[in-house]
Amino acid sequence: MKKIFLALVALFSMVNIAMASDDVVLTSGSLAELNAGQVKVCVVWDYSNSTLEGNKPETFLAEKGEDWVKGYPKELKNAEAVFAKQLNKKSKTVTLVDDSSAADYVMTIKMGDFHYGSTSLSFMIGFGTGDAHLSADITVTKGSTTVATIKADGVPGPGIGNETRRSNAYLDLAKWMVKLIKKAK
Repeated sequence: MKKIFLALVALFSMVNIAMASDDVVLTSGSLAELNAGQVKVCVVWDYSNSTLEGNKPETFLAEKGEDWVKGYPKELKNAEAVFAKQLNKKSKTVTLVDDSSAADYVMTIKMGDFHYGSTSLSFMIGFGTGDAHLSADITVTKGSTTVATIKADGVPGPGIGNETRRSNAYLDLAKWMVKLIKKAK
């Protein structure tokens, strides 16, 4: 019975992977300007309407306990740093800057829902089951002009522990952004 169960899990995982759509898609505009030469980009993280597993962050964190409440700001800061490091490292044309007045473009990442996933499912089944997932709406602007809008939905974050899962999801989001920038024409 165990072999049949594992075979079915593997089969469903392969079908899911084969039918999966992109986690991050350009919905309007173009990122060609970010691929045209050396540009400075300021990333602004907007958590004003974000949720954690469908709940307001305060509610979710309070239910998890004091350690979660205390650790959450550090978790966000570390994940944002992972995103910035990956984008700077892999993009040949974009350099991130902290000051929006020194930037050519501003990339606003309006976070949607973040789901932490399940460590036990990751161990028991694998194949991405139990990964964390994030959603976000991303807008790239030059001055007051919107250059591009991007939709991120279901960006995975594997790993053990909340901070690792979030950091890995932000890392994957950065990889998707680099991919979109590099293929922009």
